[in-house]
Amino acid sequence: YVRTLVATLGDDQQSGEVRQAAGVAIKNSLVSKDATRRHILAQRWLSLTEDERRPLKEQLLQTIQRGSGTGGSGTAVAQAVSA
Repeated sequence: YVRTLVATLGDDQQSGEVRQAAGVAIKNSLVSKDATRRHILAQRWLSLTEDERRPLKEQLLQTIQRGSGTGGSGTAVAQAVSA
């Protein structure tokens, strides 16, 4: 799920709205204001191996480095990376 969202977020062919929605969905799959939900999400993320997490982080950072900020996706990437 997150892999597909990260790919969508980094895809310059997608509309800004789609990319922004993907970024928000990534963020929401990683963090929550509710402490119990936040703990569950953190454990889910940490249950992935570093070899599984690294490519996702790298793809997000590449999206920023490419300057793929059109249509609000830069904000969405920042939200996802901060999570």
